[in-house]
Amino acid sequence: MKFSFATSNSIHFGEGIINAIPGLLPRGLKNVLIVTGASPFRYQPTLDLLEQNGYKLSQYSQIGEPTLQSIAEGVGCARNEKAELVIAIGGGSVIDAGKA
Repeated sequence: MKFSFATSNSIHFGEGIINAIPGLLPRGLKNVLIVTGASPFRYQPTLDLLEQNGYKLSQYSQIGEPTLQSIAEGVGCARNEKAELVIAIGGGSVIDAGKA
């Protein structure tokens, strides 16, 4: 098996940073897989902002620590939805799943 792996090169945080998200994303990509935890509704303002900026969203919820099965399910979701970009919003397990 061959693959490339790169970790996040920047983390953005602070009051109002949600409004900067569309400007941080690569141009020309429209299909986005959002990886969240068990309560994706917690991030509804972010999802709404992305949709208002023309992104087509699909979602995958990572519950608990990632397993090979849950990662395979997330990858399947990304492929089925033709995701061009993955955004993980949440805690450590969610971020780990998004990276995988």
